[in-house]
Amino acid sequence: MGSSAKKYIQAAMRWAWLVLLAVVIAGSISYYIGARQPRTYEAATRLVVGPGITAINPDLNDMRAAAQLIWIYAEFATSDEVLQQVIDDNNLPMSVDELRSKVTATPDQTTLWLTLRVRSKDEGLPVVVANAVANALVNMSPAAAGIPENQTKTYIGDQIKKVEQELSAAQDKLSAAEAGFDATKDPIVQRFYQDQITQQRVYAADLRNVLTTMYGLYQSTYTNQIAVVEPATEPHAIDTNVPLGAMLAALAGVIATLGIVFTFVYFDDAIHTPNELRDAIGLPLLGVIGKHKPGSKKKRSRSSSVKRNEKYLLGEQQY
Repeated sequence: MGSSAKKYIQAAMRWAWLVLLAVVIAGSISYYIGARQPRTYEAATRLVVGPGITAINPDLNDMRAAAQLIWIYAEFATSDEVLQQVIDDNNLPMSVDELRSKVTATPDQTTLWLTLRVRSKDEGLPVVVANAVANALVNMSPAAAGIPENQTKTYIGDQIKKVEQELSAAQDKLSAAEAGFDATKDPIVQRFYQDQITQQRVYAADLRNVLTTMYGLYQSTYTNQIAVVEPATEPHAIDTNVPLGAMLAALAGVIATLGIVFTFVYFDDAIHTPNELRDAIGLPLLGVIGKHKPGSKKKRSRSSSVKRNEKYLLGEQQY
């Protein structure tokens, strides 16, 4: 191990008490602050974009288009228009920017699911806002009840019911004509029933063709649509993990303290130990003079008297 590494290790051991103190202080402060923070609640609403649910056989091109549209709906979820509508409809005492900071829209292009999450310290707010934003997005799409396309689909559904009733009546007439044809032997009457049978069969075939076309129109879905799949029901408290935050703060305290110590060691060129002196001069040490603490006053006075006697004796000898 090099001399520099030993120098830093010795410095870290010498200042270990300071590192331990920093760990205790940083961890305690972080735990104290985190434990007294108010709880944050979250609620989520999940929507699906595109014909993935309503279509019997969704087209691949429609699914690809829906994968692009999901990003548009995600942007609309936090737009001024939608958020202002939510504020007005629910009489929320906040601005659009304040509400935007609480709403998060997460699109998934694989499943075409759009997840709306709302976080707030008010326990009742997340559910209200999440469902309100989801309903606002649905009302903006062609899936809304008042959109002309949906009114057309409702009209087609009513016409299908009428055609089905007419087809049922035509089949009843056809059955009655066939029964009358079998019940008589009169050629003239049989010719009459035969004409009715032919007419009813042609009419029934035309009605079936109309139904097939109308079924196709009714079952066709819009690519640009969005529907709520899982509305928000109740919020849940978010775990802030206070112990983990305290541990991270303690680790930050260790790093900061060691950084200060190592910086001080790096710029300090003084020699503190015999090993540092040996490494500095590159020569072996023959001996070390230990550092002793001064004794008591009584011992110091005794030592000074001995020195005076020694000087006196030396003086006599010299004399």
